Amino acid sequence: MCLVAVASSIIIFCSISAINYPHERLRIIGYKQQQLRDAEFRHFMLQDLEPAQIQDFIERWHDKTFSQAEERDKNIKRERLQRVINESKAIAELAQNPLLLTMMAILNLKRELPRDRSELYKDASEVLLHNWDDGRNLKADERLDIIDYKDKQAMLRQVAYLMQTSEKGLAGNIIYADDLEAIFTKYLQSIPVSDARDKARRLMKQLRDRNFILCFLGADYYAFVHRTFLEYFCAWEFVWQFEKERSITIEYLKTEVFGKHWQDETWHEVLLLIAGMIDAKFVGEIIDYLMAQDEEEEKFINLFLAAKCLAEVRNRSVITSTANKLLNKLQDLTKYDLWYYYTLLDGEETNLVEKVRTQAVATIVAIWQITAIPYTCSKTAPLLIMMEICDVQPSEH
Repeated sequence: MCLVAVASSIIIFCSISAINYPHERLRIIGYKQQQLRDAEFRHFMLQDLEPAQIQDFIERWHDKTFSQAEERDKNIKRERLQRVINESKAIAELAQNPLLLTMMAILNLKRELPRDRSELYKDASEVLLHNWDDGRNLKADERLDIIDYKDKQAMLRQVAYLMQTSEKGLAGNIIYADDLEAIFTKYLQSIPVSDARDKARRLMKQLRDRNFILCFLGADYYAFVHRTFLEYFCAWEFVWQFEKERSITIEYLKTEVFGKHWQDETWHEVLLLIAGMIDAKFVGEIIDYLMAQDEEEEKFINLFLAAKCLAEVRNRSVITSTANKLLNKLQDLTKYDLWYYYTLLDGEETNLVEKVRTQAVATIVAIWQITAIPYTCSKTAPLLIMMEICDVQPSEH
């Protein structure tokens, strides 16, 4: 196939230009492939950046950003960014995304990156909403001077929350222009500012054309330019209602947020971000709640999600008993088997058992970094996985 034909077959979802097609970039969740296939588009998946590509990007970005006279400062900033990525598993995973890696490089110019994902997202949104025009020497719209980046963050939290409560939920990442304008107008009237509706429309254009945090999908629909921002602002709104407004309780978070959505993969990142933003004792209550849910029918998603929530907690000593209880349950899963008789020829049953056991082992190793885990990968093949000795030892069974 000639290069022209190949090029004509590829849709590049670019956040910097006008976009007229519903889309999800780099995230499979929520992507409606059939609609574009029916329109005879071909589909390609952009892979995450490999470590070598990340390092190459960092080298090139700093070479372009700094002059030869700034060689020493360039080396300091470049090495600091690479060190944070190397030392933090969470940050390393985010660096695989080109947009987020760019945000990290910009943030790293002024200060060392935070290790928490939620703090990194907050800083990244601040760059887009506050520092972006300054960094490109663009003149801001003076009519919007009264609206600072904190106001924009508050409005975007409400936008994400509305998307979350819509029929399509988080998988949609879409909002009607009139609904977006209404949210902005209502917020601006509460500040208050004059000509709230006019400023709301100007703000919609600014967030799309200058801040690149929203994009226009065509047919009067808008979306967050990247799903990460939708998930972050949605989680932040729940935390804001819980901690600042106190309009929802921990019981509400457990039953109405985690309870209704722990089975839905499109919600998992939001739930994990919430766990990373609230106090550890509340995360402990959520983990206890998840452990009490129906396990086997849902292939133990509740326990694996609970472990990921625990990983978001910095000071686990606050919820040691809960963490140990969860560890015991996961250790039991390394010996999981079905209650009824089956043979190795029963592929579906064998694959299920192996999947559960393997995931349990991987989770324990990742979260607790345990020395050794007795693990049976099939009915006849016992295996002992040895890992580096760390702080936590497995319980006896």
